[in-house]
Amino acid sequence: MPTVGVDPDALSDLVRFLERTAWDLLDRRRAIERLLVSLGMAPAVARRIVEVEDWLADATADLRRRSATVTTTTMAPRPVTAGARLVSTKVGKPHLQKDVLSGKGLSGYCIVGLAYRHVGTQHRTVSRTYEWPDGHRVTVADDQHRGVFTVEPGLGWENVALLRFSPRTWYDHWTS
Repeated sequence: MPTVGVDPDALSDLVRFLERTAWDLLDRRRAIERLLVSLGMAPAVARRIVEVEDWLADATADLRRRSATVTTTTMAPRPVTAGARLVSTKVGKPHLQKDVLSGKGLSGYCIVGLAYRHVGTQHRTVSRTYEWPDGHRVTVADDQHRGVFTVEPGLGWENVALLRFSPRTWYDHWTS
């Protein structure tokens, strides 16, 4: 069965990597400070690296704490449909959900250009029913989503539109 969540081994590897990075950064900072002092310069510039060292120490401690509480969830595998024939497919009605990027957009013009605005994400359920030669049936539901956005061609300069044409709604491909 597939597992969902954080891989504890990968998390431990990341903790060890951050620790090694912190030690390496500390060694490099000390070498830079010695070099600056030998050249008669103030080592204050190298002291800014201490902020990164502190961040690495905090991140490592946080990851150690999280790795102690890591759990994995086992999901039921999708039914095997080998040897079965597809009997029916039902596509649910898509519904639009607003998300963090809804209403956000970009525009750029170099005489001719585009304005892009993210509308939201469409969701739908696709149910497929399979039947084996012995009459056994299985229905598999698949939740799909896709991005929805508007594109508005126009004329302008940089991010200022002087003339805008009708916006068109565009849809990404459905993905599971």
